[in-house]
Amino acid sequence: MNYDWRCQACDTVVSAGNSDCTTCGCPASCNANEVERYKQKYMNSDAVRNQSDYRCFKCDHHLYTKGSFRASGGGVSEIFDVATENFAYVSCKSCGYTEFYKRSISNTAFVADILFGD
Repeated sequence: MNYDWRCQACDTVVSAGNSDCTTCGCPASCNANEVERYKQKYMNSDAVRNQSDYRCFKCDHHLYTKGSFRASGGGVSEIFDVATENFAYVSCKSCGYTEFYKRSISNTAFVADILFGD
């Protein structure tokens, strides 16, 4: 295939050159019965079971990655490279749209960053 395509079973955008979906394994050209079989298998997989509540705001995809990071807030904390801000993020696996949520930083983590840095 010479173009990106969307899997009919799991709704993942598959890169050009792949004849099978990289998420569920459904072939690009298959009949409705095969699509339904791959869709049922995918919907019962751990990937969907663990992430079924999430829907991307931008592309409506349902698979995501999540994590957290810390950053300096500016001013003196930026000069001394001390992380004073803590964020959680959720990122869509399909389009990359990312949402950030500010979290409080614990005193222990703040002191450890001052003492040990990155």
